[in-house]
Amino acid sequence: MTTENLSEMICDVAVIGGGVSGCVAAIACARAGADTVLIEKRNFLSGDAFYSSVETILTFHSLKGKLIVKGIPGEIIDRLSSLGASLGHVRDTVGAAWSVTPVSCAALALLLRKMCQDSGVKILSGAELLSLKKGSGSSRVITSGVVKQDGNMINLKPRVWIDASGQPLLALFGGGSLVRDLISRRMPGALIFHVKDVDISLIKIYMKENKAEFHYETLFDLLEQTPVLGCSGFFSMIKAASLPVARDRLLFYQTLAPDEVSVNTSRVPAAFQSKISSAYSEALKQVNAIFLFMKNSVPGFKSSYISYIAPSIGWRENGRGKGVYILSASDVVNGSRFEDEIAYGGFPVDIHDDSGSGIVMNKIAGDGFYGVPYGCVVSEDLDNLFFVGKGLSAEFEAHASVRVQASSMAIAEAAGTAAYLACKRKLAPRELNVGVLKDLLRKNGACIF
Repeated sequence: MTTENLSEMICDVAVIGGGVSGCVAAIACARAGADTVLIEKRNFLSGDAFYSSVETILTFHSLKGKLIVKGIPGEIIDRLSSLGASLGHVRDTVGAAWSVTPVSCAALALLLRKMCQDSGVKILSGAELLSLKKGSGSSRVITSGVVKQDGNMINLKPRVWIDASGQPLLALFGGGSLVRDLISRRMPGALIFHVKDVDISLIKIYMKENKAEFHYETLFDLLEQTPVLGCSGFFSMIKAASLPVARDRLLFYQTLAPDEVSVNTSRVPAAFQSKISSAYSEALKQVNAIFLFMKNSVPGFKSSYISYIAPSIGWRENGRGKGVYILSASDVVNGSRFEDEIAYGGFPVDIHDDSGSGIVMNKIAGDGFYGVPYGCVVSEDLDNLFFVGKGLSAEFEAHASVRVQASSMAIAEAAGTAAYLACKRKLAPRELNVGVLKDLLRKNGACIF
């Protein structure tokens, strides 16, 4: 594709993908002073949070209750709370994490757009990256990319790129390296749906009277106190029902509405990922079966109805770029700390079995959290590229922890701040002094120990 007839857009930083990670990265860039463009192929910002209805955010705390995510992600929750669109951080009664943070997905999408606009981010929504161009010869620099929006073609020329696409899109287009363990190990997706007119009190009574039927870490003592019930279990009931779903439990969380739950129980095999219509058809079949089972068999659901079905399947795994450092399983489970850490994770390794019905969870040792090194966001072989979100440089097991939204947003704030510094100092990302980056993150209110 030639660029002779394209309109030209020059900027400091281009962020590809307007999910929560991309938005936070763009806000961090623009607030610091970088001329920032955000490219999102759909109309709403916030990505899977909105389109896959992931409105129970995990997790701002270590497994021992230490607050490990602040900065822009914390500001987002504070602002949503002031609007009545979040309850803030509450204990996770499932027990897998220390806290969950329920939000309104619609309010989050609106807030992220406003925060981007107020920060000076130029938003190109309904826009798609079609191709990339590198410098001549053996250049490791992505010089430009062709973007299509409303039938118009734009030749985008940033100094630095941030890939927040949910997959290593820029590495794929630009000839960069990927973490290759994805070929044989993939996780299934889920179609989240909401059920309303639920009698939460009946669920709590059943849980307290049948503790063996629920996840072994369930916080039964907090069931009557929590404003947001999280429930993982009904094991024998699920087994006896023989549903057309490869899942050994029901998993749901209360939404902001006191009589509504968000159900994350469907399991769509990764093989469907490239077959959108077939995947959604399979997911809807599962949703129908799960709901009828809940309505007919599970205490509290007799008078309930489906109030919402997410428009998109949430895929846990879409591929990862290869960074200067690859976060490993041992880094996560050992609670490893790094001199160049720029964010933290406190969610256990949470592997959903694509070939079976179970979940494998591995806790974090030590203080219940681990550091994420700067090298995880810096491309190994493309000199002006950062990875954030699901495309982060990590092994399969490590990704099963670090992929959750709170950690992803914290990492994105660090990467966005680093992109600004790289532009300001005319450095390749790998040349940046991480100490300077950490000092600026601290100054901006991010959590850096």
